[in-house]
Amino acid sequence: MNVGDIKIRVKRGFGDQSNAQITDDDILRWINDALIEIVNRNELLQVRATADLISGQMEYGVPPEFANLRSIRISGKELQGIAMQEADRRFFGYDDPAKRVNGTPEVYWRWANWFALYPVPNSSITAGIVMYLSRFPKQLVNDADIPEIDKMYHPRIVEYCLQQSYELDENLQAAEYKQGQFTQGIATTAERENKINDDLYPMITVMDWDL
Repeated sequence: MNVGDIKIRVKRGFGDQSNAQITDDDILRWINDALIEIVNRNELLQVRATADLISGQMEYGVPPEFANLRSIRISGKELQGIAMQEADRRFFGYDDPAKRVNGTPEVYWRWANWFALYPVPNSSITAGIVMYLSRFPKQLVNDADIPEIDKMYHPRIVEYCLQQSYELDENLQAAEYKQGQFTQGIATTAERENKINDDLYPMITVMDWDL
């Protein structure tokens, strides 16, 4: 489905084909919101990126277009991901460069648009940090635009938009029903997709900066 198809389905489902209560701009905004919600929940649009490992540097930036940082590998070894609160407890004083421990990184934690490696790297390796992430979806603008997530998820976008429509109409019972459909539909679609992928090799997208 493209944006135009989704708009038609939402208007017919809500019973407002004349745009008396909901506008095309409303639906377009909800479509983009739905895409972000779906991608975040099921960690879709997976990509692989690299960065230089720099001796003595603990913190590294994550580009803002990325939503979830799934894992980090250095020299083929996967690092343990921990919460920043756990880092504060386990590595007291790491904010003070004089108290940091240098060595081969074993753990990482993320905060906002950066992540930290610990122990602090004691060597530099070009493209030594390999990150597996999921990125935010591209914003849709025109009726001919097609959501870049799998077609199996497109009905979920319609359900999300209908939920928002009912909330705007203050029909909370219908909104709650559609929210349940949306949530259950995402889970079911993910299970179906994972079952299909069990017999397939995973595909990793190589980003421009890897070339």
